[in-house]
Amino acid sequence: MCTINALCLDSLDQLLETLLQWKTKYGRQALSFTLNILRFPSFQSPLVLPDNLRTQYRDRLQAWLDANGLNEFLHEHEVNHLQRLIDYLDVVKTPHSEAFDRPRLLNDFKQFHTQYDQRRGKNFTKTFPELKEWYDAI
Repeated sequence: MCTINALCLDSLDQLLETLLQWKTKYGRQALSFTLNILRFPSFQSPLVLPDNLRTQYRDRLQAWLDANGLNEFLHEHEVNHLQRLIDYLDVVKTPHSEAFDRPRLLNDFKQFHTQYDQRRGKNFTKTFPELKEWYDAI
């Protein structure tokens, strides 16, 4: 089970590729995956990302699905979960009806990760270099 948040999208297609390789090696029934979209806390939702990044991630996932969607090792529910995520990244603009204050979501995102870095001795922009420009601009 994968919980899809703002930070996992950059490598999700790589994870799916690895899972498909394992399914091919060990059999269709050896493992199964679901993609559950995080909605709370809203500032960690994939929808906190800017449109250009969501579009980029959506396109990569769609390309993976186009190439692998008919693979005999994928279960129907796995394909459906991936299509639901692709549609979510494309159509939905706010995580839920009460989370329409984008500046607040961005502020909460930045504050959370700044504090996390301080507490844990981490560095967000080194860990997620693909998000550096956006993160620094918040």
